Amino acid sequence: MHQAEKKVGKLVHVLSLPYSALPPKAEKLEKYTGVAVILSWDGDLKKAIGEYLAKTYNLPWEWVMEYHKLFYVQELQVVSDPELGELNLKAARVQENKEMWQLRADKVDLIVSDALRHGRLKLPKSELKGTYEEGQTLQAYLQANASVFATQVSQVKPLYNPATADKLDRGIIMDRIPFPLQAHAIQAIVESFKKRSVVFLNGEMGCGKSLISVGVSNVLHRRKNKPMSVLIVTPGMVIPKWCNLEIGSTLPDAKITRISSREDVERYEKKKGPIEFLSAETYLNKVQNGYKPEGLEFVLLGIDRAKLGPSSWFGSVHWKRIAGTKTQKGWHCPDCGVLLTKVEDKETVPYKWDDFITSPPVETFFDINGYPRKGAAIKWKQRPPIKKCPECEAVLRRPAIKYRGETNMKNRWYPALILKRLRKHFDLLIVDEAHYCRADDSGRGFAFSELVKASKKTLCLTGTLLNGMSTSVKELLWRTTPRELIDMGFDSRTGSIRWANKYGVVERTEYPKEGEDEGVVTKKKSHQAAKPIERPGISPELVADHLLHQTVFLDLTDMNLPLVKMNEEPLIVDLDEAHLERYKSFHKRYLHAVKKSFCKGRRGAYSGLISTLLAALDRPDIDTKVTVDEEEIVLKGFGPDYYSSKEKELVRQVRSNIENDRGVVVYCFYTDRYKVHHRIRDVLKAHGVEDVAVMESSVSQEKRVEWLQQQVEKGIKVIICNMKLVMCGLDLLDYPTIIFYQLDYNIDNVRQSGRRNWRIGQMRYCETIYLVANETQQMSQFKTCLEKRAHALLAEGRLDKSELTKYVPSRGRMTLAYDLAHCIADEDIGERWTELAKKDMEEIEMYDEEEFKEVLKAAHERLANETLRLCGMEEEEIETIDVPAVVRPSFGDISLLPPKRTGRKKKLPDGFEQMTLVFEEAV
Repeated sequence: MHQAEKKVGKLVHVLSLPYSALPPKAEKLEKYTGVAVILSWDGDLKKAIGEYLAKTYNLPWEWVMEYHKLFYVQELQVVSDPELGELNLKAARVQENKEMWQLRADKVDLIVSDALRHGRLKLPKSELKGTYEEGQTLQAYLQANASVFATQVSQVKPLYNPATADKLDRGIIMDRIPFPLQAHAIQAIVESFKKRSVVFLNGEMGCGKSLISVGVSNVLHRRKNKPMSVLIVTPGMVIPKWCNLEIGSTLPDAKITRISSREDVERYEKKKGPIEFLSAETYLNKVQNGYKPEGLEFVLLGIDRAKLGPSSWFGSVHWKRIAGTKTQKGWHCPDCGVLLTKVEDKETVPYKWDDFITSPPVETFFDINGYPRKGAAIKWKQRPPIKKCPECEAVLRRPAIKYRGETNMKNRWYPALILKRLRKHFDLLIVDEAHYCRADDSGRGFAFSELVKASKKTLCLTGTLLNGMSTSVKELLWRTTPRELIDMGFDSRTGSIRWANKYGVVERTEYPKEGEDEGVVTKKKSHQAAKPIERPGISPELVADHLLHQTVFLDLTDMNLPLVKMNEEPLIVDLDEAHLERYKSFHKRYLHAVKKSFCKGRRGAYSGLISTLLAALDRPDIDTKVTVDEEEIVLKGFGPDYYSSKEKELVRQVRSNIENDRGVVVYCFYTDRYKVHHRIRDVLKAHGVEDVAVMESSVSQEKRVEWLQQQVEKGIKVIICNMKLVMCGLDLLDYPTIIFYQLDYNIDNVRQSGRRNWRIGQMRYCETIYLVANETQQMSQFKTCLEKRAHALLAEGRLDKSELTKYVPSRGRMTLAYDLAHCIADEDIGERWTELAKKDMEEIEMYDEEEFKEVLKAAHERLANETLRLCGMEEEEIETIDVPAVVRPSFGDISLLPPKRTGRKKKLPDGFEQMTLVFEEAV
């Protein structure tokens, strides 16, 4: 008999299953998640099985009463307590077939699809009749059935329809007047908040998402007609922009509070200004003591500060002698004293030293009672194997404390958890660049989820909600709308592959394996399946199920606002023969060594392959050495005086732009170990380009706006940096040309950083250039980025499904570099990228620099007046409002320059005064 128990409060839930309910040789129920034992309390097993399959594997509910026919069902005997009375309880085990006891998601989908194909499942009858011809494209199919779709669409009643809206809310009229599309977006979000607590705003970079969110806050505040507090969580680099431009210029009467560290608060407390600086603890105490804002208050917090917690953790477990032994020691609970054990090879053994501590075993770390000695240099594991005692549930780790000598860092706690204690104090949470929080098990994601719980409503802003992979939105949905996912059969254990099986594309690979047959000398071939991986691809069902009802999509194409001309162009560079020959030799030897290591069973054999192949190419001056299973593989460098053909093309592009008085930003990616940004700087200076500055990662987020302003004032024409440093929030209007010297597999980073110059306020022609080395891993990476970008545009509605194939012609294993053949450029690869870039900017009015200023001025005034009319203003009122012209904001306009740190003044001898170099202006 197998029995599972779980204590919930004072109630213990018990599930007992006989051995016959489990597959052969199954020893622990927890290991066999594929075992499906269905319980039906009303005796209707068919319905219970159908509902379980539909909910667990996301199958259509129309065939709930038919699913039991497709699988092997074995009814089980149910024995219950007679004191419970007569129960109509039935139980059954569900398997794929009689031999295969597991229920795998991919097999379930195949079984249902096969039943539908062969008529065992019949499509429900519908009154709608559509036509389809074999080979018909999606666009042709939609045109042929336009009347049918129009009938269906007419029955849908959206929460907000711009075509039928009488007038917009007067709260949309602020000091900065939104454009009509932005005004409609504000109204749509406000109406959505009547029925939902979470809304996503997916807007193309540069369409004014920040202004829209401020407008939403103002409308909600005016409707409530009472004080309102709004929490804005954003990357630290754009907090000054939010304070001075987005809020300060739009709602100058609103109060602004910045949550910062205690050191920053001490620096700012003497500076009287419109912005109040508080620590998270101070703000918490202030609210708990009865503070309420007088009007509309914005509280700003950097996402990277929100996630900061203790610098190190301390294990509160005790290391002492195990009872009944003479010398053996083990870990014990600090509260109940029980020995902490684990199961290894079906045996219960005590936890070892290195299960909790990373430093070498030193017995003097602990006293005779097992307590850690004060000041002992113990390096505890950040993630111990267990967090609570299994006996008394005592917490087995805590933050390290400085005064006890457990850490040299100051004591601190997560600002996200501190603000969570405010218990819905914030009426609205605005999360800027929400895609920063999509990673599973990340600090940003943790802070995001906790702050959502601290707010009544949440508005997520992003320009790249989807990055071409279906799982890119999974964690955002789980952290904002978990109830909807649970109702659809997902839970906290739902992995990426199961999600991708439903909404994306999964690649499964089988490797041939030689094995001996029992008792036979001859060998047979079997197949060993590799771990499935997700490939780029998004099902329209994902958008329909999870996004359409809670997302506002914005495009620059819909704003009717002209922009200066923009062009994207990839440049495929052929390497010098000697350079290419060395690279290919290194590529083959490295890949061969990795494959051998993988076949030996070493985990992570492929982990450093891609990054090394990409980065080594752009450091031709130095040797690149890698070691795989004690085998050293070397890519011999050419020395500092050698310049690759890719570097020469970069110099040519930079010189051409400088001659035309155009600033250039050069993006690279591998700036830590390989220092590619320093190599680029040296190459440019060696070829006569002196006005070059490198933005290092040491420039804090809050200082990057100020740093860029300083470079503009110095007349620096070329900025070199990692694309991650500027990809969100910063406007590079003084640098109209962007050159991607290196790419990133994360298409979000590429799309975000590639739009830093081309946006509202840019007056100069913009250009984006991608430098890619042919017949190298960089070409393979470029193809993968093309594929991901195409799928992202498909999900955003800018690309037709039938058009996708010309951008994604095949699904080779490009990202794993299995074959050098994938690294060769196709004849039309550059044309395909350029055409896809045009799809990204399709239908936007673009003008030359000479005529753009006049066109923009007229369009801005026309659109602003249209917004005023939509809000119900009469023509007489509109004439009295002065619509300011679009002025390109400078770094100085949006930067909040912090007060400079001043050293202590030296004490002067008596009779002496400090001399000042201040000259009074002559009258």
